[in-house]
Amino acid sequence: MGGCLVKWVGASFLREYLHAMGESPIVQRRQDELSKLLSVLVLEKAVYEVDYELNNRPDWLRIPLRGVIQEINTTTRAASSVGLDWLRLTTRYHEVLC
Repeated sequence: MGGCLVKWVGASFLREYLHAMGESPIVQRRQDELSKLLSVLVLEKAVYEVDYELNNRPDWLRIPLRGVIQEINTTTRAASSVGLDWLRLTTRYHEVLC
């Protein structure tokens, strides 16, 4: 059930993201590029949550840390299967959007 929910939420987010971005030239339309973007955004949010919990509720830190570890493991498995250069991807993401 959890895996299905995660996929559904990710697909819903990407659908609305693409709708909001319209025909912007900075948005990749290929499925593999959108998957990479979603992974970066999820990891970025999880790292933000680590910082928040560390500063406000250190006893809860294990919750977002699990999310960071899970996303890194998921991304690493995907990267090894397609030869993804993670550093290049995150650098490109920040250059385009930041």
